[in-house]
Amino acid sequence: MRKQGRTNMNDRALDEFYKFTLEPIDAPIDLEPLASKVRASSHFRFSWQFFSCPLPARNETDDIRAILNVVIDRPDCHQFLIDPSQREPFTIERLHQHVGFGRADGSFEGALARAAADQLGAHSRIQADASAAQVAEISALLGSLGSYQAFELQPGSAVGCGACKHHNNHLFTSWFYGVAWDWLFCVLWTERPFVWIGCLSDTD
Repeated sequence: MRKQGRTNMNDRALDEFYKFTLEPIDAPIDLEPLASKVRASSHFRFSWQFFSCPLPARNETDDIRAILNVVIDRPDCHQFLIDPSQREPFTIERLHQHVGFGRADGSFEGALARAAADQLGAHSRIQADASAAQVAEISALLGSLGSYQAFELQPGSAVGCGACKHHNNHLFTSWFYGVAWDWLFCVLWTERPFVWIGCLSDTD
């Protein structure tokens, strides 16, 4: 399953490994119907990209951070975050050192389902949890590629750190006058060499 040889890599070596193995690919499943619903809801922007990558060999969250570091560093990998109508030069900041990734069991599907149903945004007329059927629809869509695990970018908790104190767990790019992405999700498939990165933001 392409997992050999990485178990004992340190973070820097892992970054270098993904630097040469991560590649943007065409979506193996059609997410546009979902994306269209999210973008049509109140003031939401939704950008995502599939990548080919070797399956994680050790702590999955370490691999995800390394993958995201490559996405930030390589223009071809963060092209999906660039708004074609943007006038100023695109910039993307590195993640704060203390942020991490946690399993998003249910919260990932719930967030996408709520956004698609216009129940998540600050300007949504109805703010409510997604129904079981709405969540199941998202799960079935992603699960059509096989068993998967979703992760979400989470704030750090370092004592005395101002960024951690203010829950600075966002990906900052220069789109929309510097507004950060509110949610950043990563999805790995158990038996498929894919990773999906999705960014969602309420442009309130």
